[in-house]
Amino acid sequence: MGYHELVQLFLDKNADIHARDKSQSTPIILAAKNGHVAVVEMLLNKGACPNDSDQNDATPLIMASLNGHIGVINYLVSSAADINIDAREKKGKTAMIVAAAHGHAEVVSTLLGKQANINATNERKRTALMYAAENGNLPVVEVLLDNGADIDAVIETGQTALMLAARKGHVDVADALATAGGKEHVDIQDKKGMTALMAASQEGWVEVVKVLFKHEPGVDTMDQAGRTALMAAAYREFYGIVKVLKQNDADMDVVGVNGETALVAAVERENCEAVRQLLELGANPDAPCKNDETALHRAAKKGNRAIVEILLRKDADKNARMVVEVLMAAIKSRT
Repeated sequence: MGYHELVQLFLDKNADIHARDKSQSTPIILAAKNGHVAVVEMLLNKGACPNDSDQNDATPLIMASLNGHIGVINYLVSSAADINIDAREKKGKTAMIVAAAHGHAEVVSTLLGKQANINATNERKRTALMYAAENGNLPVVEVLLDNGADIDAVIETGQTALMLAARKGHVDVADALATAGGKEHVDIQDKKGMTALMAASQEGWVEVVKVLFKHEPGVDTMDQAGRTALMAAAYREFYGIVKVLKQNDADMDVVGVNGETALVAAVERENCEAVRQLLELGANPDAPCKNDETALHRAAKKGNRAIVEILLRKDADKNARMVVEVLMAAIKSRT
């Protein structure tokens, strides 16, 4: 005897269709969770509630969407007239959000066909599009974009779906979102002033950076800490990204809010390799920063001979007034 026949046998014996297990799941929730369409049908025909919820407030539709059980979903949305398609579990996720987060494009499409709210948000203000973007699921992203998902929606920190995708290195998804949103969307800044380009640069995703340049992003935009994408990449020693940024007209010598260029910041960290790489990529050794100090001046103040020699080999101005002052002070301190 198969499980269908067993279920029918219990139903014929008036088994309690509203009974709950330790997780407060009813039979219809369990059947939907495990993809048993025939059992869901039997239970509904016996009067089971399609909107039952467990201890996490998850309904049969949410559980079926979580696991991609399209047969159960089709039956629920077509046969249960009173089903709440936008019901939320405890963390605010709807069936739409759950399906998108787990990469079930067909489920997302089916729910949209039944007027599920495409822009519903969970308790963290995340939409289905954001989850799909962050997880790198291009088919789901495309379904959502084709059906008018709000591409400009932001989470509590001000990040868009594009920023989430860029930060995780999802090239195709970032391209699709940037194409749909256009230049203005690409240049949106979050609450810390970060753009998608900055996020990708900071995390080392060179292919995402290249894709974003198809959409003409602001290359020298600064975040609230006064850093550009180039500064963020240089700080983490992503020199391939620094090179791409330079090729797209990023200013190698821009001075941040802290009064430092990327080169001077490398000198301050006494990172010889970073100094060498930035100079090779075109940083100006004599570019002034705060108080008109140069990289050589900072290196001399720190007494870092190795960096001083690197800068001098790149023709840094050894006669600059401040460098001479530091040199004279060093000589006096040793006499």
